[in-house]
Amino acid sequence: MRHGSADRREHGFTLIELIVVLVILGLALSLVLAQGPARSPTVEYESTVRQMAGALRLARSRAIADDRMVGVLFAPRGFRLDQETAIPLGPDISLSGSRLIEFTPDGGSSGGEVVLSMGSRQTVIGVDWLTGRVELSERG
Repeated sequence: MRHGSADRREHGFTLIELIVVLVILGLALSLVLAQGPARSPTVEYESTVRQMAGALRLARSRAIADDRMVGVLFAPRGFRLDQETAIPLGPDISLSGSRLIEFTPDGGSSGGEVVLSMGSRQTVIGVDWLTGRVELSERG
């Protein structure tokens, strides 16, 4: 049995190797974070359409449950459900159509439609006056 340094084999990494790996990972992470969050106008548009349709459906449910009129107010840059905080639209999205859609305690509504646009894409959110049903349809 020999005890020379040539027979001893050490396993693992040196401190220098670990520091080099951490520096490389830090640089890679800083490059990723510098890019900022990924933003997709299409995903933002579809999310806004779903959010607005959901607000209209919630307004109808709230009108029935609370036995009172509940409205959704629309403005060129956003919308507001029943006096809650306004929800802004994304910078590329425009809004036109009805200014106010109100729901009655029996589930009906004032009816109307709201058109969301982004570039050549348009989505119409329609509300039936008799039933208060909210429907989506694409244009263009």
